[in-house]
Amino acid sequence: MKKFSKILFATVVVVSAILMTSCVTKEQATVNVKVTTTLGKAVSGETVYQFDQTTKDAHGLTTKMFANATAVTDENGVAEFSLKTLDFGVNDRVTLYFVTYDSKGNVNGQAAATVKKGETKEVSLKQ
Repeated sequence: MKKFSKILFATVVVVSAILMTSCVTKEQATVNVKVTTTLGKAVSGETVYQFDQTTKDAHGLTTKMFANATAVTDENGVAEFSLKTLDFGVNDRVTLYFVTYDSKGNVNGQAAATVKKGETKEVSLKQ
């Protein structure tokens, strides 16, 4: 009987984990920010900072320490941001701002995107 209850418990845990994972992935969204020069060349190794509307309204986009998240561009100039359910507002969408800075801390590129739950969005950011 003890062995049966352990097997039953393990089964419940596994099924719950699968169900929870499938629910979360439906609610997630992804934003791919492609950073290029003004001539269209991809910029790799660039840190992209993400701000939400509340942070932008309170602090602006000029100070990177207030960013909600960061990602670094890959060899194709793309920085990927994964959003979870908690990132979305009551309308199941959120407006985000993406910024890059020069070596002196000045904004040298920015872009905005409104993203819905479950969506994959592509954003272009020129420096």
